Amino acid sequence: ICNITGVHEIQVDYCDCARVGAAQHIIQLLHASLWPATVERPQTAISIRTLKIFHALTIQGKINAYDFWTGLERITDGLGTRKTKYCYKEFLRSVRCFRNVRMLKRAGRGHDAAGINATGPGELVVECPLCPHPGRNMPEGWESAPENERWKHAAFLAIDANFKLKMKNRGVKDIELSPGWGYFVQQADYNVHVAKYADEKEMKYCDSNHSAVDRANTPALKRFSINGVGAVICSRHCYYLRHAIGDLAKGERSVYSCMDYMLLGALKLSLPGVKKIYISYDIACSFSRNLSTRMAWYPKARGAALSSLDITINS
Repeated sequence: ICNITGVHEIQVDYCDCARVGAAQHIIQLLHASLWPATVERPQTAISIRTLKIFHALTIQGKINAYDFWTGLERITDGLGTRKTKYCYKEFLRSVRCFRNVRMLKRAGRGHDAAGINATGPGELVVECPLCPHPGRNMPEGWESAPENERWKHAAFLAIDANFKLKMKNRGVKDIELSPGWGYFVQQADYNVHVAKYADEKEMKYCDSNHSAVDRANTPALKRFSINGVGAVICSRHCYYLRHAIGDLAKGERSVYSCMDYMLLGALKLSLPGVKKIYISYDIACSFSRNLSTRMAWYPKARGAALSSLDITINS
């Protein structure tokens, strides 16, 4: 048992009485506020109190899992006179599953008669309450507002990518627990899009010091399975949008087609019906140059019909 007081080895006797309808072992552990590290025949469990404390510390204090686990080992035996059972991998797995279930719980998915698997795209996202949502927080007649007042009913977005968030290709199989239910794009559809539309290099059309295009087209980065992470956010209120975050393609792939996918996903799921869009991007001069041409490549079902939108892109 991994607890905030250390790592302990104890004897556990499960209730197996058929006459009282004894629950599965993992359910009995959860009733005792213990999170089983495995589903079948669990031999290790993490106290839910410990998981909550780590979750708070990693968000507020940026404590990583390895340092937290090392701290638990020091609490267990600070002198190192006896060998503590190494449960770091079990701890990582439990933390990930705990966060996923907690997110589903807060989104009310446990009350759906169809179950968790009926969760829709981006349904677990905390939506920006101040962005324009027609029929909810916009006045009647906003569509006919004069030209000089349309900005009041517009959405303000910011696009950027972080090329330091790379991941080396180590052959690790990453299993999605909430595929497309949150902020990240649906990975299977995204991979198909990248493979189909991101084969050519994008050119840099300005003399700015921003090196996003140069970094995306660096051949040396082929050793990475992920070349960075891109995102589209609400620039006024700093809320992330549905299906507006994604891993950037590796090697000589176009960063533009990746960001196009995230932008279209944000417009379709988070801002349906909005007519005026202001977009801020540090390489706007290059990104906007062939935007209409690139959008004509993509299927209409991918996102909003951009031809009907009034979009302004600035650096």
